[in-house]
Amino acid sequence: MNWKLIFNPFEQISERKLMQTGVLFALLAGIYAYYFGVVYDGVLDIHLFENASSLVLLFSNVIIVVCMSLVLYIFGKYINTKTRFIDVLTAVLWFRIPFYVSATLTTLPVFAEIEHQLKNSKNIQNIQFDTFTIVLLLFVTFVFLLALVYAFVLLINGFKTATNIKKAKHFVWFTVLILLLEILTKFIINTMV
Repeated sequence: MNWKLIFNPFEQISERKLMQTGVLFALLAGIYAYYFGVVYDGVLDIHLFENASSLVLLFSNVIIVVCMSLVLYIFGKYINTKTRFIDVLTAVLWFRIPFYVSATLTTLPVFAEIEHQLKNSKNIQNIQFDTFTIVLLLFVTFVFLLALVYAFVLLINGFKTATNIKKAKHFVWFTVLILLLEILTKFIINTMV
């Protein structure tokens, strides 16, 4: 198996194919979000919102991609003046792909049942789930964690390819920027919901 292709497609696949794939996944994710009530309400968050507007359902992911791409491009230019916006955008689009897979899992009926019980229970300690629900929840949680780790591997490798980042302090600032972007995008999107 070609592990380099899986973990660092930026060095294996042409720029054009990377961009096309990233845009295709983003479009499919927007359509899926619209029909299933999925809101990407932060760089690291996915939630189901029953009453979200069509605008939020369609464009929450666009807001995240645009904010991340602009901030990381500015940071990339600071690191390396030869950084190109298209390369940063491609890295961000690929970073989002594991979140789209996770979004399909959040629409499983088991999550609706869990959410229903949590909303209607006055005491969380009295909630009881059957064994199948617990096992499924543990499995999906594990998949979410793997998707999150994989997303960051893609983002870091894509950003490294785009900027030639090497210094430890730049990686620290990169992490800080992602956390700030989480707060910023969450604020923007939640004010729209």
